[in-house]
Amino acid sequence: MEDKSSRYENISKSFSKIRGLRYTDFSPSPKINPAQYRRMDNFSKMIAGTVAKAIERSSLDFKKIDLNKVGILFTTPSGPLEVVEDIEKQIRVEGYHQVSASKFPFTVMNAAAGMLSILFKIKGPVSVISSNVGFADGIIYAEEMMKNEKLSHVLIVSASQWTDFSLFAWEKLGYDPEKFRPSDYCSTLIVGNSSEKREARILGAEQIKYDNKVRTNEEIKHDLISLIEAELPIRGITFDTLKGVVWNANKKTEEKEYDVLRDWLAALDIPVYSLDELDFSSDGAGEELDYVLNKEDLKTGHYLIISYSRFGGLSTVLLEKI
Repeated sequence: MEDKSSRYENISKSFSKIRGLRYTDFSPSPKINPAQYRRMDNFSKMIAGTVAKAIERSSLDFKKIDLNKVGILFTTPSGPLEVVEDIEKQIRVEGYHQVSASKFPFTVMNAAAGMLSILFKIKGPVSVISSNVGFADGIIYAEEMMKNEKLSHVLIVSASQWTDFSLFAWEKLGYDPEKFRPSDYCSTLIVGNSSEKREARILGAEQIKYDNKVRTNEEIKHDLISLIEAELPIRGITFDTLKGVVWNANKKTEEKEYDVLRDWLAALDIPVYSLDELDFSSDGAGEELDYVLNKEDLKTGHYLIISYSRFGGLSTVLLEKI
């Protein structure tokens, strides 16, 4: 993974002990019209730039594929509240005439997803979901999109952005300011149903929703084991063939709530990667997937990604790194 200091700025506020990471790398992409890019707010630039990089990395030639069969699935936990705050501040300080119309689409997620389809000339269906485990939900929904709409590819775009209010709320809820650091984040997966060359295969994603009900360790353990034992045999995979299990112990969820999973996996002698070196949480935008794909010393093979949240429940993604 790249050094965060080249892409993020540490932000602190007087009313909260929690510090956030604000995305600051707005290098233009040749795939985006420069004039359009300059008029975008920073959240929009982060998303558009990430999608552009994903398309470049995929080696897909958008001039040679049928863009009517390419869809977009946009996921976000709560929408870009910072964009709304920025517009309000600009109106108050500089006046209405200084607010660019290009900022407004990213105040409504349906319009934001539509803007992405315009930017990249994608003509297939566009869908939006709100979820605090968006990368896992996105995979599940994308499978249905591809099957029902007969698509060749779906761009799963998961994005999150913290706000001043978020810092205040998280501190009031008791999250540890020494361990929890929220971060702006965007992850883009391009999934296809053809046999083209790829870096990874998503073999499956499953979830158990909790609806903000705190579970005991034994309940979490039972749910997780049931979920995994039902899923792995369907994919023809056994526990002993997993290269590792990945979760982000830096999320809002207290780290101790992963202890039951860690103890269980230790008995199975499966390596655990808890993403301590990343030192941040995107609140569900998919840094776990990026970690597996981009960390060079993780060998090829099957990895199980687990995301636990008292708000979102248990989510698992089975990934094959190729």
